[in-house]
Amino acid sequence: MAETAVAPSPPKQKRDRSPSFPFIPLKTAIERLEAFEKHFGRHPTPANRAGAAWVMKDQSSQADQTLAALRSFGLVIYDGMGPKRTVSISEDGRRYIRAQQEEIKDAVRKQAALRPKIIRKFWALWGEDRPVDAVALDALILENGFSDKGARDFLKVYDDTVAYAKLSMADKVTADEDAGDDELEGENGGNRENKVKPPLNPPLPTNKVKVMEGERIAFTEELEAGNYLKLIASGDLNDFLLEALEDFVKRQRKRLEMAVRSTSYMGGSFVPVSGVYNVTHHGHNGPTQITAKKGDMFPLCGDCISDEMEVLYTLAQQTS
Repeated sequence: MAETAVAPSPPKQKRDRSPSFPFIPLKTAIERLEAFEKHFGRHPTPANRAGAAWVMKDQSSQADQTLAALRSFGLVIYDGMGPKRTVSISEDGRRYIRAQQEEIKDAVRKQAALRPKIIRKFWALWGEDRPVDAVALDALILENGFSDKGARDFLKVYDDTVAYAKLSMADKVTADEDAGDDELEGENGGNRENKVKPPLNPPLPTNKVKVMEGERIAFTEELEAGNYLKLIASGDLNDFLLEALEDFVKRQRKRLEMAVRSTSYMGGSFVPVSGVYNVTHHGHNGPTQITAKKGDMFPLCGDCISDEMEVLYTLAQQTS
């Protein structure tokens, strides 16, 4: 009996491993936002049902990527994880929908356009003078890990978004730390669950610590009433105990640095109060202080962004 030839299975298509970027440009994202609001209103909606607003199948890759793009632009927010995750329109999204003045809508569009980290990065590098396609594609593929298809798709999203938002070099837009590429899903990004951040400092004890028998107060330093440091010891201090104390001091300094970061402002965010700000760059030298006026926007730093970091500004002295 003659053997039946079995056709070889087609090779599996490789997943695009380009860096995360929004699946759709900003104009389309805003149109999808308006459709979402018309279908679901203001109330939180199960994320796995969001596709109904756009006549897409629930939990389809197209619906998931569309939702992730809206979040990347800061137009929606997530709450919860996994099957219990809900999505609702963000404050900026509501502001855009409710606004009657075109200037307000324009400001939201500009802010949304630069929320995705990858768009922010190349806007800081290219600005209004984007290189020709061949040069831009080489930069994306050879230096930034894009696939050929991913690079071409990104350029289309990038160009359409910049043009629609009417960005100029004067535009520096708030980069919300809680929204962005860390939640992009689908072909252009991974699916990462929200993580609860631990507190920077442990809770303060509610009761005073009593000195026990055999213990002594070895050191006390008071900054002000109710704010002091007291070291209780027992026995003789030796190198081991002093090293443990040094480690404790290092950990506390690290926590203080984290606390400073939490009250610092990234490049592109609005200046909260007028004053002199200390500038922290990453991996290179730059200006150490700037004077900024309330309502202006902190400058971006192309060198910091190219290293996938953010230049930080911390208030040193407030001015009137």
